[in-house]
Amino acid sequence: MNLRTGRQHIKKDIHPDNILFTSTGMLKIWNFRNSQYVNRLNEPVKTYEYRYQPLELLLEFEKCSTAVDIWSAGCIFAELLLKKKLFPIEERQNLLKQIFAMFGFPTKRIFKKLYDYPLILDLFEYRKHHYNCLDSYMRKNCAEACDTLAVNLLHACFVYNPKERNTAGECLEHIYFSTAPTASSDEKVVKTLERCSIKKNIKRIHKH
Repeated sequence: MNLRTGRQHIKKDIHPDNILFTSTGMLKIWNFRNSQYVNRLNEPVKTYEYRYQPLELLLEFEKCSTAVDIWSAGCIFAELLLKKKLFPIEERQNLLKQIFAMFGFPTKRIFKKLYDYPLILDLFEYRKHHYNCLDSYMRKNCAEACDTLAVNLLHACFVYNPKERNTAGECLEHIYFSTAPTASSDEKVVKTLERCSIKKNIKRIHKH
């Protein structure tokens, strides 16, 4: 992801079904039919899965950036910790409601571009959500798996303003990844995959 970000390439459709493991335990992102380069006019995303998309995609802003993929990665990270989807209802209107209920409705100072959205008045029904509830939600639903550093990293991924959202490089430099427990070896990943239902997604992908 960091490599694609460096090339100013946006995946736009990162979710679990578009992630595979090689036979050696390496994680790969595939299915780039919705991808595009930065600064091009935003094209509609052809997908059945919207629960990993940030507001700028859901509301079809004219342009988007590689920050789109960081939000998606945050949704997947949260799902790994929770062992369930962060936003369970995928219908678009309900998804907006879930996002605002989780992170609060952004003020104009936090996300000015949202207030330029032509249908902003339709979103004002969600202004009753004043607070970011991510910390309390994660503590309640996965206290053992989710420590302070993990929640801090999630917050960095779930910033409304894409210009202020962490980049892939900044996420990789986050202290969460240099603090115990360390990441599993490729060999251990393969053994884990072989023991669980996800093994059906193991694909033999040749290294380029």
